[in-house]
Amino acid sequence: MEKRWIWPPQLSSDVLHRLASFSGIEQQILAGRGLDTAVSASAFLAGHLPDINDPFALDGMHTAVDRIRQAAERGEKVVVYGDYDADGITATVLMVETLSHLGMQAIVYVPDRITEGYGINRKAISNLQSAGANLIISVDCGIRAVEAIEHANEIGVDVIVTDHHKPGIRIPDAYAVINPNKMDDSYPFKGLAGVGLAFKVAQALGITADNSIEASLLELVAIGTIADLAPLLEENRSLVARGLDALRASKRIGIRALFDATRQVQSQINARSIGFVVAPRLNAAGRLSDARKAIDLLLEQDPATANAQAQELEQINRRRRKLTTELVEKARAIYLAEERTEGIIFASHTSFHEGIVGLAASRLLDDFFRPTIIANTSKGITKGSARSIPGFNITQALENSSDLLIRFGGHAAAAGFSVKDENVAQLRNELDQYAAEHIKQEDLIPSIEIDAQVQFTDLDDDLLQFIDRLEPCGMGNPIPLFGARNVKVVNARRVGKDNNHLKLMLQQNEIFIDAIAFGQGETMDKIKHQIEIAFHFERNTYMGVENLQLNIRGIKIL
Repeated sequence: MEKRWIWPPQLSSDVLHRLASFSGIEQQILAGRGLDTAVSASAFLAGHLPDINDPFALDGMHTAVDRIRQAAERGEKVVVYGDYDADGITATVLMVETLSHLGMQAIVYVPDRITEGYGINRKAISNLQSAGANLIISVDCGIRAVEAIEHANEIGVDVIVTDHHKPGIRIPDAYAVINPNKMDDSYPFKGLAGVGLAFKVAQALGITADNSIEASLLELVAIGTIADLAPLLEENRSLVARGLDALRASKRIGIRALFDATRQVQSQINARSIGFVVAPRLNAAGRLSDARKAIDLLLEQDPATANAQAQELEQINRRRRKLTTELVEKARAIYLAEERTEGIIFASHTSFHEGIVGLAASRLLDDFFRPTIIANTSKGITKGSARSIPGFNITQALENSSDLLIRFGGHAAAAGFSVKDENVAQLRNELDQYAAEHIKQEDLIPSIEIDAQVQFTDLDDDLLQFIDRLEPCGMGNPIPLFGARNVKVVNARRVGKDNNHLKLMLQQNEIFIDAIAFGQGETMDKIKHQIEIAFHFERNTYMGVENLQLNIRGIKIL
């Protein structure tokens, strides 16, 4: 797919003056992140992390803390009601451990993805009340559970909602609702993940005054925040940076077993290894099996049991990868058979596994770069997962058709919903119309935004050390993307199990350097002698030997 290459603009003389102590490449990277003064840039690079905000600045926190302490004093039966993704899993574990430090033994409840779906539901509340629950604390869910929480109130169960998702028109009438994205909430940072909000509750309860407990909880915050693609800026940057430090020295049995199972060197754990290795294993449990398996692993105290649990997650994740590949091909075939050139991608089938439709939607979005919905149809209900392109808020699009939906929720870029089969055609039409009104043609052309143009002579260990100082990198603070022109292809060959990657030897002037282009093996037949490239600059360690390498993200064939 043709992409727009966006090269960095020339910096103004004022910015160049303010950042005069940095090299030209460093100036481009820093200015592109809004760090255009010597003070802000130096503080960021020195690891002077933003303050962690006062938890009581969150609306409803005082009320929630008082109710939790009351439950502890009375010995009430308390339920932590979680979610089945990595953010919800880590948030659940964090809240359980927080309550444990108050002397409370919480019941864990995570709805089944297939039979119950996302969020708080009436039947679960009734069953928990019958089991003696007096208080339910939700993590990473609940902000749209208006009717379910009305039911809880009717049967005498108090609910404290902690959720970071976008609220609907009505806020649930819960005992307390903690969500920085409520319209009337003045909390200064809106980007906390569900696990981040759970940590704010732990702070407010005074649990984190013990440094060892704080470090243990921050491990979970780092994993859940990275996994949920929350922005690694402001308060999240502080929480994740401290959490990664804690993970590198973690004594948590389940975490160490997971690192061993995935062959991760604990002392070298970073945001990328969490996002691409650890988080998918935790997510796999809730996608194909039972999220409790991941929760139990993180809570496990016995090394032998933890090792067995981690290996089971590894096996589940392998199955998840295989099923995802198969589902993507089926969904692609359905879409291409329609021969549609406009509107959203919408593919549904009875055979599509609900646990991986979101992954398939992400893959097709990458391939076709238009809003994508992949759905399972079963027993008269279509349950879909949506992914969207930058600039098109898929949750707002669904909200525009909320009268057709049984339930829905999510973020600007990702959402889930349920709809009766008889309403699917109308939903598709309304979403297509909404997209036509809100997406410009240029929005459908993916872009490669380059942080800095470089020469191969610039690629040295000093630049790598500068990149290291930008960590943790992720959503909102991406790994720098470099661009180079006038690059000669010395050698190219396809590699990988399916020959879907490209291994290159590149030259610019008198400098030669190795490069790898993952998933770009099909360009082998098109690649010419001279190219332009967009890439991440990184270290590659193989057999104990470290080399500099380009991780190619885009190739422009001249």
